[in-house]
Amino acid sequence: MLRVDETLSGNWSVGLGYAYIGNFNSDSQAVASDQAYKANTPYPLSRWIGNQHMDGIFFVGRYNSGSWYVEGGPIYERTSFSMSIPNWVPCADYPVCVVPDVAKTQALTVGNPKQMMWNITLGAGYKFSKKLALQFTEYPTFVRAPGGPGLLQMFSGNISFLYTF
Repeated sequence: MLRVDETLSGNWSVGLGYAYIGNFNSDSQAVASDQAYKANTPYPLSRWIGNQHMDGIFFVGRYNSGSWYVEGGPIYERTSFSMSIPNWVPCADYPVCVVPDVAKTQALTVGNPKQMMWNITLGAGYKFSKKLALQFTEYPTFVRAPGGPGLLQMFSGNISFLYTF
């Protein structure tokens, strides 16, 4: 995280910065049908390989109370998400989906290209001194577009040590 802060009157300050929220990966074995789980039906496993990247520019207002502070404000996030399933097995009895159609196994990729979206970020922290603080920040990390949900649902937390130069 890179940021610039400006102290205002009283206990208030504002900050403008860039946050690299992360690059998240998954690699798992799963079935293509939730109904097969519920019906306890043997359904072949497929490999699901996912990737999600997030970063953003934020502007926050901060209220300071002694060594503690809280802050929040808008963040303009850039996110992308993809899921590749090289051996996806469709169901032969759609919409029930408990019988696999292994003859139609195929490579499948879903996801969302890079998107830009407005969200809200919230944080709280403790200042050990004028130069060193510990901060916990929550960032919205869901992807809002066709092509499937992202790897991260709802929010991602970040714990940071902040040093002021």
